[in-house]
Amino acid sequence: MRHLFSVCPTLLWPVHRFRRLPRLGQPLSMVAACGIFVALTPLATQAQTCVCPPPGMVAWWPGDGNANDIVAGQPTTLVNGATFGPGLVGQAFKLDGVDDGISILKSPALNLGTSDFTIDAWVKVAAIVGGSGPIFFNYAGVPSYGLQVDQTGRAQIFFRPGVAIIGGGPQANPSVTATGTTVLTDGQWHHVAGVRIRATALIFVDGLLEGSATNPTVLNVNFGGVDTSGCKYARIGSLHTAPNHCTSLNPNPAEARFQGLIDEVEIFNRALCATEIQAIFNAGKAGKCKH
Repeated sequence: MRHLFSVCPTLLWPVHRFRRLPRLGQPLSMVAACGIFVALTPLATQAQTCVCPPPGMVAWWPGDGNANDIVAGQPTTLVNGATFGPGLVGQAFKLDGVDDGISILKSPALNLGTSDFTIDAWVKVAAIVGGSGPIFFNYAGVPSYGLQVDQTGRAQIFFRPGVAIIGGGPQANPSVTATGTTVLTDGQWHHVAGVRIRATALIFVDGLLEGSATNPTVLNVNFGGVDTSGCKYARIGSLHTAPNHCTSLNPNPAEARFQGLIDEVEIFNRALCATEIQAIFNAGKAGKCKH
């Protein structure tokens, strides 16, 4: 990734968080985000060129004919027949929704702790099997975070801190989940991005903010830290939360699986702002600049 600084000098500029949360559906107009005003136009009216990757990227799986993480170099393995198919940007991970997946031998880069974060990807959903369609999932018993398509076909981000609070009630196992409104099972490519800002989760679909949720009680558990260092693997397109989940390379075929194509999976250790997410969406097939 060292080449990006010569192509994308804006990576060296400071980037600020949201000054205020945008209203649902707002990012197609003039919005104040990242400390600047940017005029945003619909994808269909823009010439597509690659966009500079935003700062803070800690992992990037393009899925271009290999499983490589081209940022952190985390060893990543296609399991049980996962393969590649035509992506939106080059090739993509192709999953049959039966028992395959992509398993990532994690480095500390994916243990996000108390940090804000963003997960984004392009997805083309064939069907919902097993109750939901996991896009990216990092699970370590109680602490977990991820991006998925829920049982109704809508994008969803969730995170849960490290240790459940003893006792019943809403604080027993605090988590945050935000769900979008667009049904993604239409056979088209969609860009999905999930953002954490302290106790708030935001979900963007095709460059627009579609949902948000806040649960302040998550900050009462390890200061809201999502410590996933206790398990070896994170996963793309599959789950494993059963016994031996921390050490099993293979996903659990009895749990939710993704059926379709997943492209350009990325993790950032900060909250991307609306203009940055819109820019990734607007780049479309041109994707993010690599050289």
